[in-house]
Amino acid sequence: MTDTDGDGVTDLVFLAVDGGKQGVKVLHHKTHNLRFYQVLGSPSIGLYKDTPGVDLDGIPGSELIVKKQNLLIVIHDRDGSMYQYNLGADNWGIHSISIADFDAEPGKEILVKRPTGVTVIRDRVKTATNM
Repeated sequence: MTDTDGDGVTDLVFLAVDGGKQGVKVLHHKTHNLRFYQVLGSPSIGLYKDTPGVDLDGIPGSELIVKKQNLLIVIHDRDGSMYQYNLGADNWGIHSISIADFDAEPGKEILVKRPTGVTVIRDRVKTATNM
């Protein structure tokens, strides 16, 4: 549960299947609106839950982080958009993710620990850098 749309009220977030399609559902508490974000492809996806929603861009409304095979997907519920980062081989897990502020700019960064190194994702500027 986190405020995903920036209205100051906590929303409910969960993995779901809708019409045979797998994805993430968000139930907006204030408006009772239910929004579904379909994640195409793999039958196996993971929702980062250590921090159910994190501010990755400095704009009100927490972002949601989803792993699907070699992709890390960031959902921006406040405007209904999703952005995908291709991290290469599918040899990292949702448990490999850490969130921290590394650049003192608005929004936090995503660190993904992989066998070949670390990828830093700055969703605010839509970049992924391998280190």
